[in-house]
Amino acid sequence: MTAATPTRPFLAAAVPWLALAVLIELLLLRTGTRLAIHVPAGRALETPYLALAALGRFAFFVALVLAVLIAAAAVVDLWVRGDAPARVAAVCLGGFAAAAGLLLLLPGASPMVAAAAAIAAIALAAAVVPRGGLVPAVPFSLLGFSLIASAAYAATQASPALPSGAAVPLLDAAEAAGLAAGAALPLALCRRPGFAAAGFGAAAALGALTVFAAPAASGRIILLWNGGVTGALPPVLYAAAAAGFAAAAWQAWRRGERMLLAAFALLFAGGLGFHNTYQSLLLLDAAAVGALFIARPVPVAAPQPSPAPLTAPAARPHGPPGLA
Repeated sequence: MTAATPTRPFLAAAVPWLALAVLIELLLLRTGTRLAIHVPAGRALETPYLALAALGRFAFFVALVLAVLIAAAAVVDLWVRGDAPARVAAVCLGGFAAAAGLLLLLPGASPMVAAAAAIAAIALAAAVVPRGGLVPAVPFSLLGFSLIASAAYAATQASPALPSGAAVPLLDAAEAAGLAAGAALPLALCRRPGFAAAGFGAAAALGALTVFAAPAASGRIILLWNGGVTGALPPVLYAAAAAGFAAAAWQAWRRGERMLLAAFALLFAGGLGFHNTYQSLLLLDAAAVGALFIARPVPVAAPQPSPAPLTAPAARPHGPPGLA
């Protein structure tokens, strides 16, 4: 059980709504509008398309406001928790928010925002350890390493002295670490996946292999647009990430872990679009949920047999000795 804090009721109510808004935005705005413009229907579908785009934009703005509020509440919750890793994570998450706000005034500050996101992700992964242990922190640590590689890439792009292709390995490293985070996601649940979760993950892996094995599949283009997934790495890595996501989501849903299920939805929607501040914020919100709501399962003690009731000794018969 996690201790109650002043912002915990808000987080418990807002995080699932953020996950819902983000999934609607991903489906309608990032995916639906990009596919709809290729439908050869002329002006016949103009009205449905405009309605689709308007609903997707509304979901985006709702998600953006909720994501900012949840980040602020997570900063308070982590600080109130009191242990050193939580307070460091609170400061780092607040630092990312400050850097993102500075980006409005200094458009050239993108490398600083990327570095702040990487630092916050590592700090949030460390904040999982005191209550969840080392194993559940693994996927969030891999996410942090992915953001570090992305931040290094952004820093090299800001340096004109480096050749244009020198930073490509950093992009590959960022994508590989992000995929490893997805594959390791079941570890965040502190429990071994069941057979149903493993089967669900295998089905997702097969679907990913089908998409990424094709040389020019439209699904790969959609994933690049929406999640920054290039498809340049071996297909088996994408299959492993899909399997991890699917197995973790199934397991969280079956066991009623709605906060972690919402966090997995945020990680899925955030993808590897580290160049996008909104998507980076979704990833950090997911890591904050992990730091606040992951806890080791409390072992249930085996019931002890109740002691036999004490009975009074039998009364001696009355009468002179020898007569009974």
